[in-house]
Amino acid sequence: MRNVLRAFCLCSAMIAASCLNGCSKADPAEKQNASVFQQTTISDYNITKPPDDGWTLDELLGVTYLYGKPLTSPLTLNSLGKDVEGRDKGTNIEGHVMISVYHDDEYIAAALYDATSEDEVDGDTPFSYIQFFKDDKDPESLVVNGKRLGTDYGDMADHLGKVIEDNDDNIHTIFYKTKDDSFSLETIYRDDKFASFVLKRLCNNNQ
Repeated sequence: MRNVLRAFCLCSAMIAASCLNGCSKADPAEKQNASVFQQTTISDYNITKPPDDGWTLDELLGVTYLYGKPLTSPLTLNSLGKDVEGRDKGTNIEGHVMISVYHDDEYIAAALYDATSEDEVDGDTPFSYIQFFKDDKDPESLVVNGKRLGTDYGDMADHLGKVIEDNDDNIHTIFYKTKDDSFSLETIYRDDKFASFVLKRLCNNNQ
């Protein structure tokens, strides 16, 4: 099953590319309603009500935890923590460098870079795309605004704010984006469970 999941992940990374439209500005007063979210989330994590007009990347990463550590920008292999390593570096069908990401020998993500040569990539090179998967050894390996991988669709669908698209044609995917249109966010569901989380850069920047 793990090999099948890994193959799906690598395939998803190779074909990722579409852009989404819309967004604007957040109201700090909305945080007064954060307790509504805390009722159904894991404690000990930073949780906030999603801004009506979308997250900034830093706001989103500030409520996204990998093994208990909040993600930071720029999102790089080294920024994921000392116990994380990249393996199987290669290129996809579009010629971009891609890697598999492991934590203590557990496969947890696939990532893409804008680079077309492996020599251009090191631990501090920003990802252009990364798809996180559940670590079977740790149910809280990834927590997004208080929701862990494995959360029911009904409890997760609007937990990241305004939905740009809810596509249930093949693989059930919900699309969001940052307010400046620089990143898209995707939550992917299998059997109505939150199965993976995608961050994808939509424009050529160094965030």
